Amino acid sequence: MLGKAYQFVDDRLMNVANAAVKSANWTFGITKRQLANRMLGVAPVFEGTGAFEFSPSLGIIATPLYLGMSHVCQKDNEKREKEEIQAMKSKCKLNPNNKFDKTDSFNSIFFLISSFNAFYLSRKAHLGGFAIFGGGLGIRSASHYVSRADYLPPRKNVFKRAKAKLEKMVEEWKDAPSGTPAPAPAYSYNPPIGGYFNYAFE
Repeated sequence: MLGKAYQFVDDRLMNVANAAVKSANWTFGITKRQLANRMLGVAPVFEGTGAFEFSPSLGIIATPLYLGMSHVCQKDNEKREKEEIQAMKSKCKLNPNNKFDKTDSFNSIFFLISSFNAFYLSRKAHLGGFAIFGGGLGIRSASHYVSRADYLPPRKNVFKRAKAKLEKMVEEWKDAPSGTPAPAPAYSYNPPIGGYFNYAFE
């Protein structure tokens, strides 16, 4: 029963992570590694700040600890991406039980529960530092969900794609015979999540 409940929650959070990765890739052109690593870079700021607010001595210990954890996880994300790219070139997928997924699966739920506990303590014992600390743990947890999301290759961001499309339309208009109307802008209904038209950005 507990296992099914965990799987249900994990599947829903992975859906959110995949949507976030698709949105970031479509908008900014970044990969899930870049997104996750940026989150891992932000998390220690909150964790260290919260720890210092609660106790300076705890902050001195916690800050380098969480910075080190982020560094190790960022390196793992780089290794994972290389293996995923190699797997794509070989037209296959990574083993579902690979070491990266096992580590990220544990870390995602562990830091999520830790984050909830920190927020609970901040409200129950009125410890403001624990709320900030919990925010950092929540970001760290989310980064591990992002690491487990589907891989999408890097691409130009939406602004560069729009600029390139506009330049192409201008060139086509210049090359068109005199009196020929300019080509109408093409569009496709293929947004990363849904609910809006992606005008010529694909």
